[in-house]
Amino acid sequence: MILEQWSRENQWRNEYSAELIAQTHGSVRPISLEVDAETAVVHAVAASYHAVQLAIRVTQSLGRQQSAFAQTQLSLTVDGRRLDLMIPHEIATPWVSLPVDTCQRELTLVG
Repeated sequence: MILEQWSRENQWRNEYSAELIAQTHGSVRPISLEVDAETAVVHAVAASYHAVQLAIRVTQSLGRQQSAFAQTQLSLTVDGRRLDLMIPHEIATPWVSLPVDTCQRELTLVG
């Protein structure tokens, strides 16, 4: 693994862990944060199903802010039961470039 990629993944781990704890008021505690080529995998313990909802919201929010991973897998344990969720990250494109040929140069009226 190259140093830049490791640094980016390590920075993501630190930011995600801190944000998850802060936004869930400590009701979700990450156990491990792993990174694949396209997927971040989070193993954590949640105090309640409401905490799971907060964790999903944090994951979606951070996913919109960074585009390093296509999705995040949340593997949460709630009351001794395991809950696995896959959260896809939509990568927003600010604009779409169209080739000049596809532009229509005349007005067409449909009656």
